[in-house]
Amino acid sequence: MTQFVFTELFGGAVLAIEDLDPTTVAPVGGSTLTMPSGPSRNPAGAVVVAEMTRHRIAAADLGAGWTRFGTRGSGAGHFERPAATAFLSDGTMLVLDAGNCRIVRIEDIAG
Repeated sequence: MTQFVFTELFGGAVLAIEDLDPTTVAPVGGSTLTMPSGPSRNPAGAVVVAEMTRHRIAAADLGAGWTRFGTRGSGAGHFERPAATAFLSDGTMLVLDAGNCRIVRIEDIAG
């Protein structure tokens, strides 16, 4: 079984689909986000997305609500229009912080 995660940029939904079977489409996080983009999965399987116009990152396990991280700015823990997320093999998260023209490494979103 292969599961894909995608976002509905203007509608705010984050959705998962198994084996590209349209009958398996399910929402992630329990609520919509503001302009979600660049979804990825962390090594534990949680879905992580950039919330562009809220200038933060959101993460959710399937069936759970969103946990959010970050505020607007250019320092540590700050983003300006984050556009995408990804994970390295060691679990380190990368965020494409488009408005600040940088890639941010985050070791632990929980703190």
